[in-house]
Amino acid sequence: MKGENLVKEWWGRYAPGVAWLLSWIAFSIVGIWIVLGLRTLFLVLAVLVGIDSFVHAAIGKFGLVLFALVWVVAVVLLEEYLRSGAQKGRLRERIVRVALIETGLLGLFYGVDMLWRQKLG
Repeated sequence: MKGENLVKEWWGRYAPGVAWLLSWIAFSIVGIWIVLGLRTLFLVLAVLVGIDSFVHAAIGKFGLVLFALVWVVAVVLLEEYLRSGAQKGRLRERIVRVALIETGLLGLFYGVDMLWRQKLG
């Protein structure tokens, strides 16, 4: 019985912290994917609008830097959001909310990519 109580105590104490850390790492990695998708989305939109090649190259280079900075800020905010959720006992809802937002963004990127590829034919 002593071992069971030890496991339950450990699980109750450390599981939320481990869960927010692992989810934060996973969402941060997906965030890199989203940054690259945003860059691609803006490059595709620049081509569709008819922007010249010099501006297109600038969007490609500076867009990546700008979106990477946004990603760093988002990672810091996400860590605080998930950690406070773990402390308040609302981690599950917050993980689901962030997962839905990231899934929606990835769906948008893949949808635009699919339309772009159909247009190229």
